[in-house]
Amino acid sequence: MASRAVASLAVLCASLSWAGWVFLHTIGDPTRAEDVATAVLDDPRSREQIATSFALQFVRASGIERSNIDLVEQTIDTALGDPRVSTDVIAAFGAAHANALGVDDERDTTIDTNAMLTSIREQLAAVDPELATQLPDGVLPAVTLPTFHPPGVESARRVAESATAALAIAAAALAVVAFAFGDRRGVLRRIGLWGVVSGVAWVLLPIAVVAGARAWASDVDGIVEAAVRASVDDVVPVAVALVVGGVIALVLSFVPALWGERDAGYRRPSAVQQRVQVHPAAHHPAPHQPGVPHQTPPSGGAGAPAARPAWPTDSYQPAPATRPSRPSPFPAAPARVDPTPPAGHPSSPSHGQPVAGHPAAHQVTPRTPPAPTPVDEIDPWSSYFGPDAR
Repeated sequence: MASRAVASLAVLCASLSWAGWVFLHTIGDPTRAEDVATAVLDDPRSREQIATSFALQFVRASGIERSNIDLVEQTIDTALGDPRVSTDVIAAFGAAHANALGVDDERDTTIDTNAMLTSIREQLAAVDPELATQLPDGVLPAVTLPTFHPPGVESARRVAESATAALAIAAAALAVVAFAFGDRRGVLRRIGLWGVVSGVAWVLLPIAVVAGARAWASDVDGIVEAAVRASVDDVVPVAVALVVGGVIALVLSFVPALWGERDAGYRRPSAVQQRVQVHPAAHHPAPHQPGVPHQTPPSGGAGAPAARPAWPTDSYQPAPATRPSRPSPFPAAPARVDPTPPAGHPSSPSHGQPVAGHPAAHQVTPRTPPAPTPVDEIDPWSSYFGPDAR
């Protein structure tokens, strides 16, 4: 019982430590937004989707013909890869995220669109100089990312930074103690189950988010995929390792050859086994079948079972005669014998006959009914009114 409590406490500490570690390596990381922005701008598919969205707005704001939208889209795609543009965008997103976590970041959270417009003009001038001159200054307004501080985020980050490592050490120590002094199979099974449950969520979550974006937001699914991949790139490998290790631990816990008798003593019997132990089945001898002779095992010899007594019979066996030490003053009563003989046995003495060997056999005399009294006449009405001799 104590080992189970220690193992449960170890699993609780491990869960809290895992949650803190995941928080610090995803949204709790001040540089995570910069990594996400870099991954989005470096991915060709996501950059193409951003250029498609910007090109339509750019054509409407500049007043150029809509037939040039494909050319504008290509130039914006190239401009997003320009270090002057990408550096400004990445810095703005990084500063906004750091400020939200309570980390002071002096960088500006405003994206300078003039740098993007300059890069677009340079790209168009190489292809269509006349079209490049049609782009006025300020055609793209500046984009300022919001700066806000969610309540409790800074405190949660500080607690996670200070407690994650301590909880991990405590979980490992408690698991070792429970494994060394308790039910090793049960402890290993609990740890393996925790590893599978904790890791599989972070393995499947990115897949589910990307699949949802492809199904319901196909215009920006490339952006979502790049952002999700950059957000959990540190977590997914560890989650996969947890799942694999958990599966191995579960499999090993079900291999009886790896565990000794000490671990078998901790196993609780099933409900059926407990019922059999509490109420053992009574031994009922097999009923005797007619026509089958009773088999008596041979007696003697090492290990031979004791012979069973013969089946009792219905034959009458009189008790041995014993002479009293002194004569009784009372006359002895005649012996009463059952007149019905058992089937297959010789007839026993009838009622009233002396029994051989009985001490009172010489005193038993047969009873003779008295002879009827002769009468002169017989009244036929005597059967109705009683006998009446005349």
